[in-house]
Amino acid sequence: MLEITTQKLKESEEKVSNLLEQQKIDREYSMKRILELEMSTKKKMEEMQTMLEEKLEEQQYLESINSSLTVKHFESNTELQTARRQLLKVMILF
Repeated sequence: MLEITTQKLKESEEKVSNLLEQQKIDREYSMKRILELEMSTKKKMEEMQTMLEEKLEEQQYLESINSSLTVKHFESNTELQTARRQLLKVMILF
């Protein structure tokens, strides 16, 4: 009877040992996977940051062009109005 109990105890200890080893392997895999995901996330965030900076530069460039075009439009419009007034004055004289 003692041998059977000893054998069962030994089997139980072996099962517990196997379970602990499997748990250790699972934990190591999980930690490795978490690290991979963190690295992947960091890389993606850096790529997105770079893209955002490029888009902001492009936006500033386009705003600058828009501002220049607005000024040119205003200047052209002013010139046209001046020319129109002069033309009307000349037409009235004749």
